[in-house]
Amino acid sequence: MNNIWKTITVTVVCVAVLTIIGIKLFDGDNDFPKPNKGELTIVEIGADLCIPCKLLSPIMEEIKNELAGKASLYKITLGNSGGSVKAFYDVSVIPVIIIYDDKRQEITRRVFHEDDVDDAKEWVRFIVKGEGIEW
Repeated sequence: MNNIWKTITVTVVCVAVLTIIGIKLFDGDNDFPKPNKGELTIVEIGADLCIPCKLLSPIMEEIKNELAGKASLYKITLGNSGGSVKAFYDVSVIPVIIIYDDKRQEITRRVFHEDDVDDAKEWVRFIVKGEGIEW
């Protein structure tokens, strides 16, 4: 009877280890920035071949420099394997800016198009100011 329990235990442990290894091997895209607890977090998600994404990128870089020390800003560039990023952030259209409060709760998000990318800075400024952060 002891041998049966040992065999069952070893089998369960082996299955668990193989499952963890499989997740690490086949879901390698899970190492991406996530909202920070204790500070406002702004996440920009786009792609290299997306024209509005290319237009938004320098604007977000300006915002990042201007909000240094007041908020965390992350840029995520999707490749062919962006599935877990898309699922985590619930994104189906890019470019998108998602803003989280200091409790990691999503405040708002906005998808930008080629003709409204220039509004991004004022939009972020308005949201950030509403969270009590001076620009």
